[in-house]
Amino acid sequence: MATEIVNAYCSHDRLCYPFLSPKALDKALDAVYEARSPDSISPVDGFLVDMTLAIGTAQVYKLNWNGIWDAEVHYNRALTRLVDVFGQGGITALQALLLICQYRMGTTSHDTSTNVWHLIGVAARTCFELGLHKSSTYTLPRGGDETEREARQEDLEIKRRCFWSVVSMDRIASMILGRPLAIQLDDIDIELPHSESITTNVPLHGHLSTASIGTPEWHLGTVIFVHIVRYRLICGKILNSLHRSTINRETNTTYESTRETLAEELQTWRAGTPSLPLIPADAPLSSPAGRSSFRSAEWYELLYHNGILMLFRPSPSICDASRNSNVLQHMFDSSQEAIKLYANLHRSRKINYSWVTLHSIFIAGLSYIYALRNHIQHIQNRSQGSANVANATLGSTPSISQVVNDTRACSKVLVALSERWAMARNCSEVFDRLSDAVVADVVEAQSGQTSATTSLSFSNQSADVGHISQPVDINLTDAMYGHETNQNFVICASICRSTTRYATASGTCRTSTMISTIVMRLHNCHKSGYLD
Repeated sequence: MATEIVNAYCSHDRLCYPFLSPKALDKALDAVYEARSPDSISPVDGFLVDMTLAIGTAQVYKLNWNGIWDAEVHYNRALTRLVDVFGQGGITALQALLLICQYRMGTTSHDTSTNVWHLIGVAARTCFELGLHKSSTYTLPRGGDETEREARQEDLEIKRRCFWSVVSMDRIASMILGRPLAIQLDDIDIELPHSESITTNVPLHGHLSTASIGTPEWHLGTVIFVHIVRYRLICGKILNSLHRSTINRETNTTYESTRETLAEELQTWRAGTPSLPLIPADAPLSSPAGRSSFRSAEWYELLYHNGILMLFRPSPSICDASRNSNVLQHMFDSSQEAIKLYANLHRSRKINYSWVTLHSIFIAGLSYIYALRNHIQHIQNRSQGSANVANATLGSTPSISQVVNDTRACSKVLVALSERWAMARNCSEVFDRLSDAVVADVVEAQSGQTSATTSLSFSNQSADVGHISQPVDINLTDAMYGHETNQNFVICASICRSTTRYATASGTCRTSTMISTIVMRLHNCHKSGYLD
């Protein structure tokens, strides 16, 4: 059983964060299972094995196992050795931090994303202390025989991967929580891990992350890791350029130019996906590698559309989706594609059940409703004689069945993710209320029977917003800055929930009121994650 769990970890989790040496993990496994008593196990070996089993077990639902409780057992047992492991210092302590962060980011059993953000900050400072951000650290010493040189090269490569794993995690946590990055690219002068082009045939279902350094499998695993890190770096640039408040604001033209440049960078990244060693979608899922999202083309396409949403949704720097039809179309198309891809990954049991995924699908759903409602609202305004108003619209109005199918697909994924996490169940409920309202609006718009309440809702929007702007039932400051354990998608849900309550109490549960209010609140509280 332990071997299968470790194989699951190596086939999936280690591909994204390959900061553990395969030799060190094998050595730790042998030491733990050959020990005559628990007291004779080295704290480092025991910690590595328990954390590996915890991370691997948290994803065993892909293998039709039910091991979530075992994951908690391994995790809690690993924490009992944490003090001794941290006492080792150096790269060992950094790897321990990374394992804890990876576990908490990849499971729904913990909802303390703010604690993860603090741990990543500690990991970043550890990297600086060890000099992992400087190229001089990775200079291979001269002398020694071939075996010693290979061992030194492998140690340096592990250090390099530790550093880029921290950078990748830093981008994810900062993007979701809307906080500054711990590691800026201006402070880095090292290159990404190097990989060579492979011309030999390599079995698709092999464990790429456990291969020895320099082998074809090792190079292919490196290609996947580097491609993921490149995407995280682009997200960091988007976060720094568009999604943070700054005293020195640029002109809208400058931000638009920056956005287009980043969009081109995303396109270039997307063009490199076909060169990855991916497993075809129609291949039998007979191995853990076949169930890994990191070996699926759909997952990388999903990342691309999430990046497009980051670029074109409202931000503190530029908020032109309601005025620019091209921007609104980008939001609608990418949110629609993201929803479809999440649904496909869920059906194929390749989706990663975590609060990171829950946040992303919830934001995609909100973006879809926001874009669609803006389109309907502006079409109605034009039909009522406001043709001179520069309001953005989509290329065409989606059919009723298309909207129903899209919102239903998003709702199903939200329900599946929320079932694994009690705190997040409000997300699916809120989205259902919003999607029901926007479907009703689409039906009404296409039937040509605009009611008086709908026609007045937008004109009375300012009054509605002022009336609704009562304190929501969550402390935003506490939630955003770590005084509570709620994530920012829970903040979004609370904002949506309070708005929905008001709209229901007033007897006009229409998206014209709810969406406008939600977006305005999220724009004012851009650190909540919807804008950042």
